[in-house]
Amino acid sequence: MANDIVGRPFGFIHKGLVSSAHDKDAFAQGFHWLLIVIDITTKQAFYLDSVNNDLGDDNDEGHSYQSPNQPGSTECGYYMLRFIKDIIAYPSLLLHDFKGKCEYLQSELDEVRLEYASFVSELIV
Repeated sequence: MANDIVGRPFGFIHKGLVSSAHDKDAFAQGFHWLLIVIDITTKQAFYLDSVNNDLGDDNDEGHSYQSPNQPGSTECGYYMLRFIKDIIAYPSLLLHDFKGKCEYLQSELDEVRLEYASFVSELIV
């Protein structure tokens, strides 16, 4: 399995392999999406949470990277999809805190909503 990712810039792991280090209401309910990007070449992890970018005091070496924050309580899944789309298109966004972007425009979220709906509809039909 480790050899499957050699030479590929991106890979995905099952969420069950990553446990939450925080006891926050959204996590406790199991309804919150966040993204952890691991750069295997630099052995650096990027923790992206559209609700809270603070890793807490129990992380000695980590850095919470600033990413756009969702305005409400229901957009986290679309924010994660948008994070993934933007990071694949522009990997340097991770190193530059998404160029200071504070929030996604509605049109940016609608773009990933439509892409997701199109993908799912192809699976159904």
